[in-house]
Amino acid sequence: MSKKLIFSLVLLASPAIYAEEFTPSDDNEEAPPSPLQTEVEFGYQAHSGNTDSQSLNARVGAEYTEGRHRTNGEWKYYQLYKNGEEDKNQQNYLLQSDYKLGSRTYLYGNYAGFSSRYSSYFEDHTVSGGFGYQLFNTDSLLLEAEIGPGFRYQEPNVDEIDDDEIIFKTQSKKPSCVVILISLGIC
Repeated sequence: MSKKLIFSLVLLASPAIYAEEFTPSDDNEEAPPSPLQTEVEFGYQAHSGNTDSQSLNARVGAEYTEGRHRTNGEWKYYQLYKNGEEDKNQQNYLLQSDYKLGSRTYLYGNYAGFSSRYSSYFEDHTVSGGFGYQLFNTDSLLLEAEIGPGFRYQEPNVDEIDDDEIIFKTQSKKPSCVVILISLGIC
């Protein structure tokens, strides 16, 4: 009977003895960083005086990195009212996916878009893909150069185009021979 009692006590006490072994310590262990990084910005300004103006801007950005793949996207919105009438209304879009080939080289696919009611173009969209190279990469500065073929679509705003501008009043659907993108990011 004493052997059964001792065996039972050991079984009951064993989780308490080994509990410390399974509890993560906060001293040196850190949780791995999340592969998803997000940013949200929102701003509003109102001015009054000789002219009254109100502006609204918003930005949403996200980056997902796992293994050799990196995907990032961004949406920006800006709206401006002057004296009660809308003066600007524009949106910018960016979506890019990269695949690392080496420590500094990568292949990329990119979409960049712009929509506006009051600029020279209602729509301006570019799709490209190609080769990228990280020229400089530190904690505070990222400089990359990218080159590759692409296609660009533009829809001009004929109401905003003057005779002295270099923008033509016909709709442009010409494929670009080479789109050269250089991105500079300061962290």
